[in-house]
Amino acid sequence: MKKIILVFMFLTFHLCSSQNVYVKISDYNKKVDGKNYATFKFVNSSYSSGRPFVTMVVNKNLIVEYENKISKAYHHKQEYTDVYLIGIENFNYSNISDIDKKIIAISLDDIIEFRKYFGLPIEEDTKHISSSIIYIKNEMDFCKVFGCEN
Repeated sequence: MKKIILVFMFLTFHLCSSQNVYVKISDYNKKVDGKNYATFKFVNSSYSSGRPFVTMVVNKNLIVEYENKISKAYHHKQEYTDVYLIGIENFNYSNISDIDKKIIAISLDDIIEFRKYFGLPIEEDTKHISSSIIYIKNEMDFCKVFGCEN
């Protein structure tokens, strides 16, 4: 009887402490100071302990292409369970403008709010999050993150 109660308590704890989250959200019509940008949020996680995430910035005209690639290239044993994609119109990787920086900052705040809403672990420090942003310039950069074959 004690074993049954112990197993029941373990299962109850496991089910109550874990989450199954699967979310895909695209928003293609955002604008800051006259500059267009888009965002894509992809969360596919079936456990609660430490969901690592990656934030990537691409040129806006490539966001749909990379959005589709994320969905196809994603697999469960991957390092990242949450992927946030920011597509900025006419984004220049070698000379990030003040408006681009503002768009990235707004998007990072949005990611924090999104993670709070879904009960995901959050990093309140946007400086820490912004230091881990990956700028995707080409297919090779994307494949470094997702381990796909070129």
